[in-house]
Amino acid sequence: MKTPVFLIIQATANPEEGDARQYYLENAGPITAGHGAVTVATYALTESLGSDVAPEVCVVVSFPSRESVDSAFSDPDYQRLVSYRDKGFSSIQYFVGTEQIQS
Repeated sequence: MKTPVFLIIQATANPEEGDARQYYLENAGPITAGHGAVTVATYALTESLGSDVAPEVCVVVSFPSRESVDSAFSDPDYQRLVSYRDKGFSSIQYFVGTEQIQS
């Protein structure tokens, strides 16, 4: 059994492009779900410690493998949404990681 990987997304909405953001959010979820994505948690970030800049939201998404993350992002249907994503968010960052089990 493969160990799942986690996509951690930190984002700040572009308040001037709410329609683009909404369109992206409504359509990206079903596409990534087709590649095995499951949203684990969504956090509203309320303050930053040690920095003046903080994203508004952090989302943790589980994927069955690293390859499934790549296939979701390279999916032609997802690629058609990228311009909406880029308009809808003033900042968005993606990180890929794995769970570390402490012994």
